[in-house]
This record gives sequence, C-alpha cells and structure tokens, in this order.
Amino acid sequence: MGAAVTQTTGGFANVEDVTRSSLVVFAVPLLVLAGCGAPAMPVPTLALPSATPVGAGTPGSARSGKNASDPEPEPAGRYCFDPVRDVRKNSSTRRPLGLVRAERDRAAAVYDSVPPLTEEKTMLAVSLGDTESELAGLEPAKSEAHEAEALTLYTAAAKGKGPSVAEAKYRLALTLECQGNFKDERRLLFEIVTSAPKSRLVPYAYFAFGELFAKEAVADPTKLELAIQSFDQAAKYPGSPLLATAQSRIGELQARSNAAPAP
Repeated sequence: MGAAVTQTTGGFANVEDVTRSSLVVFAVPLLVLAGCGAPAMPVPTLALPSATPVGAGTPGSARSGKNASDPEPEPAGRYCFDPVRDVRKNSSTRRPLGLVRAERDRAAAVYDSVPPLTEEKTMLAVSLGDTESELAGLEPAKSEAHEAEALTLYTAAAKGKGPSVAEAKYRLALTLECQGNFKDERRLLFEIVTSAPKSRLVPYAYFAFGELFAKEAVADPTKLELAIQSFDQAAKYPGSPLLATAQSRIGELQARSNAAPAP
C-alpha cells in the first residue's frame, strides 16, 4: 500500500514512555527497540462514533482507555486529525458511487475466497476497509453501517500477517483518536514503530505522537519539547508526504516554546 520507509531513528523504549514527559524516550535507537521484547498489545475493542465517518466527524467522549492527563477530543463538527495523515485509499478523491459499490462487491467476493491468516487476506481486508470508509462518505444515510464494516475489516487485518498489519493498526489508531481513546491509540502507534520499523507508517506514527504531546502541552508545558522531538522524528523521513507538515509543526511549536514565560 505504498513505498516502504527504510530509515530508522531514535524511538520509544516501551509503551509507558509514550505517555510520560521524560526526554529519555527518544534516546534509545529504534534498531535496539525492535528487538527489546516489548509486550504485545491487544487490538482494542472499538466503539463506533454514531453515524460519523472515521477521520471526518465527531469524536466520542472519554472512554475507559482515556487517562486523566490525555488531551480532550476535538470539538464536534471538526476533523479530529489533519487530512494529510489520512492514508486510506482514495481518501482525497470523490469517485462515483456506482463505481465504488461495484469495486466493493468485486473485492468482497475475492476476500471471501481467500484463506484466513494469510498476507493476501490481510492486504485485502485493509483495501476493502478503505472502500467501505469511502462508501461511508458517499452514502451518509448508511455511513454508520459502512464504518462498522470498515472497523471489522481493519480489526481483522490488525491480527493478520504481513506489511498490511501496520496499515490496519494505523487506521485503528486514528479511529481511537477520533473517539478520545488516546491510551490505546498510543499502544497501536508504539507497535507500528517497534514491530514494523521499515513501514511507510513509522513517520506517521511519530507525527501522531507529536500531535498528542502538543495537545497535552496546553495543560502541561513540559510536553512541548516531546512534541517538537516527535515531529522532528517524523521529519527525518525525506520520502514521507508528512515532511513539510512536520517541519511546519516544529516551527509553530518552537515559536510557542519561545513565547512561553520562563518557569
């Protein structure tokens, strides 16, 4: 689902590190982290936002996975994440409804015929999930059903095999962000960074950490440097579509840091 990112950089030592304010979380090389034996995190159970497409609607209220220090979800009626972070197929285009329906039906027939627990099944689940998400935007009256099916497919893919597992986990992480479940979002992002270090989604995961830390920094200024360093990690991947946006975020946060009163 895209060119693999081959650069490796500093990262997180364990999943707890991505919620704390110590700068030591960026000190351990990612190549070491990939074999450090971090515990596998279960794929969370997702609560579907009511009649709202993933990434384009209203995040839910705080849920069981939310810590007291987590940033609040975005207000109703706003994107809960920057569209540049949306990696779903055809997310930036609007195709004819009939064409997308026909594509979904053909893909579903192939998907049902593929043996489970194979890389092909995982890849097809992600692709079909993207198509269901696309249909959610084209058929508002059926958006909840389409998004529910997309989440079912992504969740199945996240338990599968091959490079598409990271693709599924990233989509689930964005869904959790829209729901306000930042704890489980962090876990999925951490799994991408440590278990799929060559995935094109590694800079996206670091960027997501930056967004989380930037929001937390409103109440806790010590998180501002963590946000800057997270975006800096994302900007170290020159082939990533996030490069310019990450650099812009760094500039914004540095200006915010310089304007902050001395402690």
